Amino acid sequence: MIHLSLKTEYSFGQCFMHLHDIPQAEAIGIADINSTWGHIQFSKQCKKRGTKPIFGVRLTACKEMRERFFYF
Repeated sequence: MIHLSLKTEYSFGQCFMHLHDIPQAEAIGIADINSTWGHIQFSKQCKKRGTKPIFGVRLTACKEMRERFFYF
């Protein structure tokens, strides 16, 4: 099984796991909310473990900017 949308500490307030706690797997993906800050660190952690990284992001779409702040 390949996990494709794990949330890391870069999904503020909705962290599933820290990047240093990534399980050993053939491939694993992260999809943080409105953030790609973790991609470089995630790539380095995967390289150390011989895991194929899969990168994603969950973007918030809203009609007006003020709606964005009430997403959480």
